[in-house]
Amino acid sequence: MHIHKNVPGIMAKINKVLAKYELNISSQYLSTDSEVGYVITDLDKEYNKDVIKALKKVENTIKFRVLY
Repeated sequence: MHIHKNVPGIMAKINKVLAKYELNISSQYLSTDSEVGYVITDLDKEYNKDVIKALKKVENTIKFRVLY
């Protein structure tokens, strides 16, 4: 789950990281209000540590957590 400020382009940045590491998105659920958004992404394989680090570094990230 990626919690972030609700700013233009944030989903593109998140998905760019996932594409860089060749992760296939099975599904995504996004919800936002005027200030904060979150996205839950279901992938076809586990995150490696580099992906987790990269997602935490996405500009405007508030919090990132792997859910099972």
